[in-house]
Amino acid sequence: MRFIMKFTRKPLHAVLFVALLGSLCAPLTAQERDRTFVGYGRLLTNDLLGDGHDRWQTGSLQTSRVWAPHRPDIVPTRFGDMIEFRLNAQVTAPWDLTRDAFGDRKFGTALTFGVHTHFQPNHWEYILGLETSILGKKNGLETIQSTIHDLVGADQLSQFVTKNQIKSQVLLGGVAEASRDFDFSDRLRMVPFAELRFGMESLVRFGADINIGHIAKRDFAIRDAVTGFKYATVIHPEQGTSFILGADTAFVQNSAFLPSDGWAQLTNIRHRVRAGVLHKGKRIDWFYGATWLSPEFDQQASGQIVGSLRIDLKF
Repeated sequence: MRFIMKFTRKPLHAVLFVALLGSLCAPLTAQERDRTFVGYGRLLTNDLLGDGHDRWQTGSLQTSRVWAPHRPDIVPTRFGDMIEFRLNAQVTAPWDLTRDAFGDRKFGTALTFGVHTHFQPNHWEYILGLETSILGKKNGLETIQSTIHDLVGADQLSQFVTKNQIKSQVLLGGVAEASRDFDFSDRLRMVPFAELRFGMESLVRFGADINIGHIAKRDFAIRDAVTGFKYATVIHPEQGTSFILGADTAFVQNSAFLPSDGWAQLTNIRHRVRAGVLHKGKRIDWFYGATWLSPEFDQQASGQIVGSLRIDLKF
């Protein structure tokens, strides 16, 4: 079964997407008095913050804005009460941006817009979302990356890499996730989860996160698509330090970043292992995490380590 839905070739999928999007957004009008903006979150990821190279999963930025009713529990019990709007900008690249050679993954960019609802009718928290991904030159990310590389003196894309990048296309997709918190003490919590994703990439993923420390238990957090780290959007005032560990395995059917007619053959099983530190202080909150990503295509000689960063100043 092929999960990728192409906007330009399957208009019925576009109609379904709009209908489902409307079902998620309808409560915004029906319950406008009960819902308010509750938080904003973001996470910057780059391999220069990890192993110091500039290739493969080279960079991403994911941000979220959340609206929810006024109630003491963060995650509502009903589908559609909490709405999250998500934006993800992602760049993948070959090992050497200046070479004119085949055999590595192609340069690719994707700008993904999503609307998601979070609800917890029992001990399990569920996430259902719809996404639209714009791939290729038309999303503007290549120009942004070129400008940043020019400012910092990094390598620019060769004409060969630019010409042979992932083609421009619009893909519709979705994501579903289920997770549950297990508190072993006031300083140790484990959260196993399962995720289904289709669209730009189609995969099933299973994993778990561990939080060691007394802070961030009441924060409402969103999972980053590239690393699996969760970043807070509803942040409770507190001070201290926590350590975050996590790992997961994905079974991948297809990926628009690694098309079947490309130079690199998709690896069907991926692993991620991550570790991070979250600190909340009087004047500044910060998070840094490192994630090891296993090879995503058969020709990839090794895995890579990417770094993720978030800094919040308090005034």
